[in-house]
Amino acid sequence: MRRELAVLLGLVVAIDLLAVGLWLVAGLRRSGPQVQVGFTVAWTVATLAAVVVSLRKIRLLRRR
Repeated sequence: MRRELAVLLGLVVAIDLLAVGLWLVAGLRRSGPQVQVGFTVAWTVATLAAVVVSLRKIRLLRRR
């Protein structure tokens, strides 16, 4: 279970690093509000997906 928790944390950190890197490289600070909101929504959905999948695995391990 600790391994799955570490994987969860690693995935969230990796997604955040990737998103911040893309934000900086693509220069999204200067883009319009719709692009910024769209990027933020995609970032949030990716993070949420990783968390949901990881938590499902952790719950299954706890039941055993």
